[in-house]
Amino acid sequence: HVMKHVRFGRRHTELEVRLLMRQLCAGVRWMNRLGLMHWDLKPSNVLVDSHGNLKICDLGLSCSMADGPPYSNPVGTRGYRAPELLLGCTDYDEHVDSWALGVMMAELLAGKHPFHGRSDTEHLSEILDLLGTADIKEWSGYDGRRLPGGCQPGSFLRNKFPCPAEARIKGPPTLSEAGFEVLSGLLRCDPEKRLTAEQALKHRWFKEANPRATRS
Repeated sequence: HVMKHVRFGRRHTELEVRLLMRQLCAGVRWMNRLGLMHWDLKPSNVLVDSHGNLKICDLGLSCSMADGPPYSNPVGTRGYRAPELLLGCTDYDEHVDSWALGVMMAELLAGKHPFHGRSDTEHLSEILDLLGTADIKEWSGYDGRRLPGGCQPGSFLRNKFPCPAEARIKGPPTLSEAGFEVLSGLLRCDPEKRLTAEQALKHRWFKEANPRATRS
């Protein structure tokens, strides 16, 4: 509601996104430390008040990692499913939550969802068109199957979120180098190289300034 109606699709500033992402990552880190995967992280499962305080809710699909894989697949909402889930993997871990965090971060910055596939295949194709195929092919779980779309090996993510020095009027949303390291770390197609929520929180982006102290 806040993203679509209160702000009417307005992009969030990098400072606002850092404040929200710090809280999101902290909540997911705590869940993962308890041995849980949320499985359905998305904006409609997050509550935020007028002061920017954030709470993760709707744990109805959450799963314990105590017994190990195989886990269910498909799970969660397609728009926030990690590539390994779209490829049918049942041997996954908390990195599926990290991917959803990355999608939400991109959505907050851009004011719109980065992917709009209407099927798992179409959705994966859009992901690979943006992030390239090289990363997923390095994943130990990749079985060599033909991938939809994504003909180029490299990523175009930086083009979607350029550094402030390259900003243009009404151009794409800008993101500092530190912020981009977090975004690109969460949006790794290879789950073995993807940041966990805990690793993300240790990144310098969250240490450069106290978001609450500098918030207007």
